[in-house]
Amino acid sequence: MKKDKCSGSFEVNPETPDTVKKSPNDVPIDRSLIDYIQNDKLLPPFDQADPDCRNMEHSISLRADGWTNSEIASGLGFSKSKLLIWEKQNKLFAACIEFIKSMEADESEQKLWKHLTKQNSPDISTYFALKGRKPEYRDNAPMPTTNAVNLRIAFNGVQLQIDSGNQMIEAGSDEDLDV
Repeated sequence: MKKDKCSGSFEVNPETPDTVKKSPNDVPIDRSLIDYIQNDKLLPPFDQADPDCRNMEHSISLRADGWTNSEIASGLGFSKSKLLIWEKQNKLFAACIEFIKSMEADESEQKLWKHLTKQNSPDISTYFALKGRKPEYRDNAPMPTTNAVNLRIAFNGVQLQIDSGNQMIEAGSDEDLDV
């Protein structure tokens, strides 16, 4: 992952082809993302006394370099469930992974729109990756709702109720509303 020095934004390393994976030891630990998230979210740093600290930092660098959880776990020699445990137990690790996932989703969206504007058919895997990362693209995404507004207003000592249906009635009246 590299950092844009002007804007402070990060992007997944485009120079690493998906088909060629390096050894995990060939990917250096990049602390810039971890430091950025730690300062942005005001999270405590990794506990250097924790024996998993270096593996967590290395996992974040590998994930930012485009590695999957399975590849990271097998490359570093631990189970995939350990990554999930770290994500649940360590707020800094979870925030870094969430940031990387959002960057991957943004890149998928950019790739999809680039294909659409060139009148090309985008790769279906890009579409499904985008659906997996951004809830608004899912088939079962919740529809946006409007909240009802209920106001109680007293005018010359008489209580009035105004609801989002723009109907006014006196409080306590026997008038029926068709709602």
